[in-house]
Amino acid sequence: MRHVDIVNVISSEMNVDKKLVQSILDRYFDLVVLSVANRGRFSIRSFGSFRVVSRKASVMRDPFNDRGMLIPSMKILTFKASKRVKKIINGDVSVGFLEVKEDSK
Repeated sequence: MRHVDIVNVISSEMNVDKKLVQSILDRYFDLVVLSVANRGRFSIRSFGSFRVVSRKASVMRDPFNDRGMLIPSMKILTFKASKRVKKIINGDVSVGFLEVKEDSK
């Protein structure tokens, strides 16, 4: 599901203007990114949590010329799904969730 699909579903289900939904969704994602950037983490109960993790520098071998390449240290974003999300993904429908009708493309 893409960003525009989320906007369309929310707009049609809640009978709200698409531009308003777009603005709210964009602001929400901005707040998530700012929270992760400033605090290093962002959690949504019953969904999961995002964290910034530092990855050490490493040396990798270039397969074309067999020389070592230095990969610099960097920060990466990780996501850990909640128990509820894991159960839903694994087919436990007893958990209860809203059904989203998605086009099969």
